Amino acid sequence: MNPEGAAARVRAVLDTNIYIAAFGHPSGSTAKLWSAALTGQYCLLISPPMIRELAKVLRSGLCWQEERIQGRIPSPSARANHAMAYDANIGQVVLFGGDSPNGGRLNDTWTWNGTTWSQIETSFTPSARSGASMNYDPNFKGLVLFGGFLADGSFTNTTWLLVP
Repeated sequence: MNPEGAAARVRAVLDTNIYIAAFGHPSGSTAKLWSAALTGQYCLLISPPMIRELAKVLRSGLCWQEERIQGRIPSPSARANHAMAYDANIGQVVLFGGDSPNGGRLNDTWTWNGTTWSQIETSFTPSARSGASMNYDPNFKGLVLFGGFLADGSFTNTTWLLVP
């Protein structure tokens, strides 16, 4: 395991989930307490629940990392309540529709390959919607999109297949 990555995960747990106490440190800031503990100036009090949480984080090797793609062209617009699923057939994540910040519904389709977004133009497109469900169907070898809220606010029970 990468030591820098492990330190970042420990800091994330300490900074966000657990109360840190350091004796005699004049500042109450987490960053200064962390720095003081790393340089051996002060001791951190670590409770058994904190030790279990740290062990779980270090064992998992998982850590959220923000991918700074804003401003890169192309990328999807800001949205909520979209459908998103991994398509094992094409090896990419697919995003469809959702609510735009101005309250409108979207019906665009995007793929994410791990580093880059690409907008996909299709011959037929489901109507604009939010709150739909999408999942990969291994028998069909493609994505299935179901339901959602249409632009007029009504529910729909339509089923769409993203044909490979």
